[in-house]
Formats: sequence, C-alpha cells, structure tokens
Amino acid sequence: MERPDLQHIIEVYWTIAAPYLSEIVREDLAGEQRALWREKILRNSPKPRGMDVLDVGCGPGFFSIILSEAGNRVIAVDCTARMLEEARINAEEAGVRPTFLKMDSHTMGFPDGSFDLVVSRDVTWTLYDPARAYAEWKRVLRPGGRILIFDANCGGACFKEQPAFGEKTDGEVYGEPEGDPLEIYAVQEEYSGKMFLSDKLRPAWDITTLSLLDMDVYTEMDVGSELSAERGRRLNSGAPLFLVAAEKRLDLRKVEKVFYKGVWKITHTQIRWDNSTG
Repeated sequence: MERPDLQHIIEVYWTIAAPYLSEIVREDLAGEQRALWREKILRNSPKPRGMDVLDVGCGPGFFSIILSEAGNRVIAVDCTARMLEEARINAEEAGVRPTFLKMDSHTMGFPDGSFDLVVSRDVTWTLYDPARAYAEWKRVLRPGGRILIFDANCGGACFKEQPAFGEKTDGEVYGEPEGDPLEIYAVQEEYSGKMFLSDKLRPAWDITTLSLLDMDVYTEMDVGSELSAERGRRLNSGAPLFLVAAEKRLDLRKVEKVFYKGVWKITHTQIRWDNSTG
C-alpha cells in the first residue's frame, strides 16, 4: 500500500472516532485530569508560561485548551476536519482561542524555529513515517525547546478483538461510540498492523530516533496511571502510556550567556568577554 493511501485510512479512522474522543475530552476537562495534565506538561516544559506551543495531532483539543488556559500561545494541527470541528467547539466552551489548522504533521508550513514547545498525545503510533515527522517537529522547534510525546507501545493492543472472559466491553460500560460501530471496527481492522510502529518496541524506538536527530532525550513510563481517568486507563490497559521528552540543543555559536553586567560572546571562532552592556 502506498503511503498516500495509508494516510487516507488514517484520516477516515480519526474522522469516525472524533465524536467519541471528544466525549472523553469533555469528561477530562470536567474532572481532575484538566489540572493533572497541565501540571505534568508544564513541569516538563522549557518555561512555565508565555510559550509558543504547537499541538500536533490535536484531536478534540484537550492539550490546546489546557495550555491556552496556562497563558501560552497555541497553534494546533490535525489531519482531519472533523477533529478540528470538535476541537473548536470544545475550546469555545472552555473560553479560550487556540489557532486550529488542518495540516499533515509530516510536513508543516511553519518557519524554522517557530515554537518553544511541541506536544502530542496518542499520535506517533498512527504515523506512516514517524522518523520524518520527528525531524519536522525538531525543525520548527527553537533551540532549547522541547518535544513532549505522550504515546503507547500500541501495535495490535489497540484493537483487541474480544474482552477477557466475563469482562464487559467498553461499549457496554460507556455506551457505543457515535456512528456505525461496524464501520469503526472495519476501519480498525484495515488500520491495525499497517502502521510503521505496529511491530516496534517503544519507547526504545523513539529514544533511538530522537537521539539520532541530535536531541537530548529522557522518558517516563506508565504516566497514564497518574493522569488518566477510568475510561482512559481502561483504553490504555493493554499498552501503558509513556512520556518521551526531547530537547533541541543550543547552537553554541549563537549563545550569549549573561554574567553579572557583562556578556560572554560565544562564536565558532572565539570566546571573549564583553562588558559593554553594563
């Protein structure tokens, strides 16, 4: 299957799933998850507020909303118009105004170094070329900025065919998602196994790929247990949510470090002290 065809399947799946995921987002916004997620993201961000933030694969807008509320300028992108429609509705109800754009996360129309922070949740596993996407996310990041990737080692775990004996399905517990369930499951069946990362061990793959992009990387495992509501924990039970954080290294040829009343001038040819700024 050619990648454009695979991207079409991706867009069809998330279009169908948009109302269901938006319902989950509204539940999280009404509960303690709103504050828990905001604190988690800001604790791992390059600064606490006043950032230019890119929310990649924003879905129904959860990250876009909570980071806007925290005093940041947020641009959010998604590949499906239905997700963006849900995100705009949720943002309006929350009283914030992120900018929502339809865009492919593999090739984005932003200048180099546009953002302090790039965030994503449950996105990377769905990408047909995640290494290319990571390189693009790094490109639009400023030196010293960070990428925060919340994802899971999904593979086939996201498409369990049957619950364990005696276990209720998600539909029985929460109600079936809006739309034709047979249509959703049919797209899932076509979707599952075709993703590049469906047979990769993660977050090991992510750590290696981001390190090869010359980024400083750290990770936290099973963050979903502290951040997700019951439904989120249930949905991720077969593939615990992890955090991979990557920082774009500073270009020492351009760095100026303030020291008392002077400035260390660091270039590729010399380091000299300049106190003319005092």
